[in-house]
Amino acid sequence: MARRGILHPSDRQRARDRPVKLSRRLHVPVERRQRRGGSLGSSQGHCRLAMGAIGKGTDRSRDGPCRTGRTVESAGGRSASRRGKRSVRRLPAPGGLGGVPMSRGQRDLQHVRFISAGAGSGKTYRLTRELEQALSDGRVPPSAVIGTTFTVKAATELQDRVRTRLIGGGRPLLSEQMAQSLIGTVHSVCARLLDRFAFELGLSPEINVAGVEDGARLFSQALDEVLSADQFREMNLLAERLALVDMQGGTNWQRDVRKIAQEARSNDIDPGALPRMGRQSAQRYLGYFPEVACGAEAVEALLAAIDDAVENIDFVFDTTKKTRDYVATLRSAASELRRDNCRWTLWISLSKASPAKKNEDAAVPVRAAAALYDRHADFQADVRRYIEGVFAIAGDTLARFQDLKTARGLVDYPDMEQLVLHALDEPAVAERLREDLQLLLVDEFQDTNPMQLALFMKMARFAGEAIFVGDVKQAIFGFRGSDPELVGETLEALVARGSRLDVLDRSWRSRPSLVRYLNAVFREAFQRDGMPPALVELSPQRPETHDSPAVVRWTFPPKSSIAKQADALALAISELEQSGHQVSDPETGEPRSVSFGDIAVLASTNNHVRAIAKALRQRRVPMKMTLAGLLETPEVCLARACLRRLNDPSDTLATAEIRALGSCEEPEVWLADRLRWLAAEEEHRSWAETGDPIVSRIAHLRSQTITQSPVEIVARVLNYVGIRPIVTAWGPDAITAAQRQRNLDAFLHLSVEYENHCASQHEAATHTGFLFWLENPTSPDLDLQPVMTGGDAVHVLTYHRAKGLEWPVVVATDLHYKWWSRIWDVRVESASDKLDLDNPLEGRIIRFYPNVFGKNLNGVPVLDNLMSSEEATRAAAEANAEGRRLAYVGMTRARDTIIIAVPESGPRTGAWIEDFDS
Repeated sequence: MARRGILHPSDRQRARDRPVKLSRRLHVPVERRQRRGGSLGSSQGHCRLAMGAIGKGTDRSRDGPCRTGRTVESAGGRSASRRGKRSVRRLPAPGGLGGVPMSRGQRDLQHVRFISAGAGSGKTYRLTRELEQALSDGRVPPSAVIGTTFTVKAATELQDRVRTRLIGGGRPLLSEQMAQSLIGTVHSVCARLLDRFAFELGLSPEINVAGVEDGARLFSQALDEVLSADQFREMNLLAERLALVDMQGGTNWQRDVRKIAQEARSNDIDPGALPRMGRQSAQRYLGYFPEVACGAEAVEALLAAIDDAVENIDFVFDTTKKTRDYVATLRSAASELRRDNCRWTLWISLSKASPAKKNEDAAVPVRAAAALYDRHADFQADVRRYIEGVFAIAGDTLARFQDLKTARGLVDYPDMEQLVLHALDEPAVAERLREDLQLLLVDEFQDTNPMQLALFMKMARFAGEAIFVGDVKQAIFGFRGSDPELVGETLEALVARGSRLDVLDRSWRSRPSLVRYLNAVFREAFQRDGMPPALVELSPQRPETHDSPAVVRWTFPPKSSIAKQADALALAISELEQSGHQVSDPETGEPRSVSFGDIAVLASTNNHVRAIAKALRQRRVPMKMTLAGLLETPEVCLARACLRRLNDPSDTLATAEIRALGSCEEPEVWLADRLRWLAAEEEHRSWAETGDPIVSRIAHLRSQTITQSPVEIVARVLNYVGIRPIVTAWGPDAITAAQRQRNLDAFLHLSVEYENHCASQHEAATHTGFLFWLENPTSPDLDLQPVMTGGDAVHVLTYHRAKGLEWPVVVATDLHYKWWSRIWDVRVESASDKLDLDNPLEGRIIRFYPNVFGKNLNGVPVLDNLMSSEEATRAAAEANAEGRRLAYVGMTRARDTIIIAVPESGPRTGAWIEDFDS
């Protein structure tokens, strides 16, 4: 049978002419369907820049032109329990099956290769070469290639590089035929496969995809529709009694519902199975509690003990503040205990509280009575009802969510993954892929979620050759749904089934002295996870072009606040830029002095990023970073006020904001003017339309915008009303003025996002609707200020956002922070003892233990039982392993110098810095 390619010939003209329809108002197609030694800052209270070069060590360079290196004997791993103790495994040698004993029937995945690509080891080059050689050798036609990348940018870069190599090799026709390949993000590839197999699957060929924000809004709607008022009230009360609230006092149960639903979708778990999993989680969690021993009578006993303690405490001989505070606590507790919705954490606090030593005996009965909280029938019932409640609500909400999408003709990204996964079980689809798919390429394999992993494993069975490229040391996106544990199990299972493991073992990014330091640090660090040195160490390829130290440590005064640490960091960065510290120019390779643009500062959280950014701004150090709070910036507040006044002339609050921000009037001025206007009994809707130029232009614009779209209205307000020149005049400097203009551009783009949302929801896009939409953004990304992209400025970002980037100098902060155990997270486990590559999602179970103990984590018997358990030990180990991976990602961003910024002293146990102190 003649090979037809991934796209049917009859589809190809249509493929040239139209993009995949992700949204009717999407302004940019996601992808076209294609046929084709010293010290600085040493003053007291500031960082000390203590420079020290790392020893040269041994340079283990490799011979030969090939950028691939070696095959490893073991990759660390997993035991038969899949979540238990790790065991070292033997992995295959290049071109063979290594020492893994297998029967002939097991060797069915020899056509699959996993390429382990450490940071800076030339992953993109290798991927490009693999694809270019497969095409040039003639063993794979372009139409028989499917490739997935993590981002659209990476997909474009891969295709451009392959085309360039083909043209350079005298194969221009083959380069043109690259358009026939299916290369893109996993979601764009899924969309195109669904389009291709729409007939076989009984689907519409026009795929209308809901964006992330639209999906979040629909999920919220589904949640509102499945819950009665009584259920909503019950969950709020349960969350309050169990102290499951955020810093603002709001309940967190809806967040838990969303997380459970997200994990269910990522692991292809049927919504109908969630109530059963909720019952299992509750039963397992309560297994760490003692048996029920008391009920309502315990409340009366505790109140009596409190009354006795207050009466018996002797204030004559004990006038200490500690005792006075203790009595105040008892009186407040008695008041709360008499209410219907008393917090259980209050009992825990009372079980550990005490007055000064002279009155210690009076507190003993209170502590004894309060210590019965974990045996209280109502407490355990609340825990059970909460856990079972969030699981049941998640299941009902998912079912309703699917109904809402179906009624609107929508699919979202997880839907596409699931549809393609199950479509591959259809005989017609499987046969077609078996005929047409010769090469499957998967980039960033370690970041795939469980559903995507199952999809790739199923597609690999149909492919003539499959190449998975990734680095288990860089699996840091667990919060997005990826499962590093499952990826590790998959790698082990692949090898056991005959797959080959290649290792890229050369570093093309960092200077030799830095590579040797990172090898030494992470060789030992990853041994804790059972990873052999062969998967960690790299051989440096760059020459040493200068003698500035490769590793520097900056130290803060111990116990300094986040703000003081950030200020010390900003001062040290300013001094570093003036110090003449040498780096190699990324373009020329020649040594030169460091500039602000060569420096990146990495932090663990967005809050720390903002603190560092604030300190840099105060020190007048230019910086590049993405900041939240777009909608609260003065320029956007002015634009929103103008839109509100345009929409409703009677909105006097909007008018006051316009006069305060736009005309920079003091409140005394516009308030006096308002009072005069009211005293003259003028029409209140026309206030300031004759006296304020901005309000006057808005009034003139009103009749012209009746038939205009929200995008057109926002553009007219920004330009005709004159917002742009006004905010530029605010100053105080050109950099700030430019950022204000970028913020206004981002605000204009929000109106585009709103119209896209309305199109996908089949709703009318209106001026009023846009204003309401801004009041409740469904994604934090909608409230991000655009980053400054030009100029000589320090980059400030989180470790997660730094992945895939590099800089001459990297300042790694927060390495002294301890990682919290994941025992309180929504977790996914496997009920089976051994991973089945044919069905890697079989037996996946969601577990959830809410932290009902608040901040009282010491001296709690239930917690002692839980934290000494095997699953808590496992959860802590997984969190520490992710911390090591995150540190690896951050520190390997550096080309010339890594600066470790930590306090002079303090706790080290469980912190990242443990790995660097040795």
